[in-house]
Amino acid sequence: MIKSSINLALKASVFLSIFLSANLVSQGVMALTFDEYIQQVKSDNLSYSASQESIRSFELLKKKAKLVTAVKVYATSERGFVEQNQALAIFRYNGVYTQTNRFGLSYDSEIGLKTNIFYSLNNSHYKALNTTNMANPNLASSNTQAIPTIELSLPLWQNGFGRSTRAQRDSLYYNNQAQKLNAKALAINELIDAEKTYWFLVYARKAVEIQKRALESAKKIYDYVYKKERMNLGEKSDVLQAKALVESRELFFKQAQNNEIIASRNFNQKRYINSEIVEEKLEDFDIKKLEKIVFSSVKPQDRIDVKAKKALMKSMIANAKIEEENNKPSLNVYGSYSMTQIDRNRDLALQNSFDSKGRAGKIGVEFSMPLNISLSSDIRLGARKAISSEKINYRSELANQDLHWQNLVQNLHNYQENLKLALAIESAQKAKLENERKLLKQGRTSTYQILVFEQDYSNAELNAQEMAYKFHQFLADKKLYEENL
Repeated sequence: MIKSSINLALKASVFLSIFLSANLVSQGVMALTFDEYIQQVKSDNLSYSASQESIRSFELLKKKAKLVTAVKVYATSERGFVEQNQALAIFRYNGVYTQTNRFGLSYDSEIGLKTNIFYSLNNSHYKALNTTNMANPNLASSNTQAIPTIELSLPLWQNGFGRSTRAQRDSLYYNNQAQKLNAKALAINELIDAEKTYWFLVYARKAVEIQKRALESAKKIYDYVYKKERMNLGEKSDVLQAKALVESRELFFKQAQNNEIIASRNFNQKRYINSEIVEEKLEDFDIKKLEKIVFSSVKPQDRIDVKAKKALMKSMIANAKIEEENNKPSLNVYGSYSMTQIDRNRDLALQNSFDSKGRAGKIGVEFSMPLNISLSSDIRLGARKAISSEKINYRSELANQDLHWQNLVQNLHNYQENLKLALAIESAQKAKLENERKLLKQGRTSTYQILVFEQDYSNAELNAQEMAYKFHQFLADKKLYEENL
């Protein structure tokens, strides 16, 4: 009963494999290299595309930092009226109508100096103005004032010499830089995962092939010892052992098939194809190339995610500096200078606006501080501790990265050596099998021995393929340290 069920399962799996192979051949199976697959992932994977859009977005948003110290242009226009103020008994009028226009440029420099240059053009018109005893009644009742002005302000304590200004600029820049690098890390991880997925399917397909051959060999061993036992030339224990071998090989073959289905589904998911059938023919492991790879123990550069954490650290430090500066006493030196030209004719006012008449200027110092000095001191201390905390966290990330790199290099060397040993074992098992086949032709060994050696060779071949796949996994992880992926 067991024998017939095993035969039926084996024939069904073989028939299914032959049918699928014939079907793919009839459809014209295309080869899909590793590089072509990665290009498909870059083109069709939505997560990768979203990350690329985020990278471009945050690269543009980084430019917000330049706006902190950029020259700004502004303009205002205002109309208004005021009726007679009864307290002003000297001048009588019903109301005054005004039109105020201003155009200017402002600039906050890195050293904290605030510069404001503007030009004002103000029109005043008095209704029913009593012009008695006025030297120039027409100018008094309706005039235009042209006023060019420059204002300067320099902080000496809070934001002293631009500390807060530079911190605000750095906060914007490094925050968006961190977001950009995080998006880049997601994109790179997606490609690394796709690389592992490709080579896992290569391994899964090879495992199915090897396990099917091993199952067929185990079946032949079972048939051989079963016939010998029926002829009273063998032991019952050999039959039971052979049956156990067949069942274990059948289990391994089924597991290999399941792994191939999972690998195929994941393979297609990376390029957003909803299917568990991969029709393309993939590359095989390039064993000779893997054996010749030379590794350096010198880390090429920091991982992208660590670079992102460094940028985030700088942004958080900048925010803490802003908090510290905002809770310092304010001490500013300021001054302004302007020239005023008043004329009834607007064109004349504009033309003569830079005459030396009507000059005005001022210079001063302003100071302010909260009365609760200890509270401000505590806030500044908290900001400084936040800076210290961010630096410690980043040093911890660097230490973890160094450990990850050392382990990665060690694993690369180990699996390269393991691969070489696995290949040597595979070669030795193959030579042993081929030699035994020659002895069989000479009648100097048995078919049973050949079948046993075939099992040994299948195990060795599967082990070599597994070493090659795991080696590829660590090669993929090494690309975490390669930004241009």
